[in-house]
Amino acid sequence: MGTNFYFLSKDKEKQNKWFLPGESEITDEPDWGYLTHLAKTSCGWLPLFQSHKNIHSISDMKKIYDDGGFQIVDEYGTIYTWDEFDERVLKFNGGVKGVAPIHKYDQSDFPQFLIDPDLPDHTPVSHFEYGNGKYSDEYFSDELGYEFTKREFC
Repeated sequence: MGTNFYFLSKDKEKQNKWFLPGESEITDEPDWGYLTHLAKTSCGWLPLFQSHKNIHSISDMKKIYDDGGFQIVDEYGTIYTWDEFDERVLKFNGGVKGVAPIHKYDQSDFPQFLIDPDLPDHTPVSHFEYGNGKYSDEYFSDELGYEFTKREFC
């Protein structure tokens, strides 16, 4: 299980300034507005961010947030300030590649589950590592080391 995070805006002008048609959806949950997927956190993984026309880094997200007209919300309707987003998402599982593994494990740690053989034997997992890197061309890192995907996901 994971948690998805979004920009929510009621300001059509700001929405059109930063996002292309198709990068957002109209929603009425948690409030009416334009919802644009930003990130997902999931147990054992580093946070993953979704790139858009004007988002290729965390600094791009911050620039949009600081421009006004956007709130950060999760899929459960919780609203986050930038500082709360930093604590909850940017720092999740250490945030970036290169952090020391939190836990090394083997099948004996989870005898009731079949462990995906494409997963490395530690957490947090970098998306670049999954499947011994066979999907790494779908990802890129920003200047701070945060992992982004080039494709849509939730």
